[in-house]
Amino acid sequence: MSLASAVIQADQANRVAFVTGGAGGIGSAIVKALAAQGVRVAVADLDPAACARVASGVGEPGVALAVELDVTSPTSVARAVAAAEAGLGPIDILVNCAGWDELRPFLETDELFRTRLLEVNLAGPIRVTHA
Repeated sequence: MSLASAVIQADQANRVAFVTGGAGGIGSAIVKALAAQGVRVAVADLDPAACARVASGVGEPGVALAVELDVTSPTSVARAVAAAEAGLGPIDILVNCAGWDELRPFLETDELFRTRLLEVNLAGPIRVTHA
């Protein structure tokens, strides 16, 4: 490891990240990459069992914390952020990776579909960033 890499990694050791969609494929890869750089990570996702699996697979205890999160619920977002900060400290890094879609022609979508799409993919990241 070069001196520059060591300095960067040492600087990351005091940082905390919050990764929405952290139990999914891309999200879990981000969690692992951040943890490998020494960042403590809150793995936030709808599926608490999957969050726990990802968090336990990251490394030593205290590096990752499983946090249940529904980005469409302001109450869930507030609880998840509070749990992450209580367990890991103040959040320095936010990765909005949670997302949802269903492949179908636009003209075959209805109001309920479009509302869910906007709640998860637009309002969710705004809600989490604001919290």
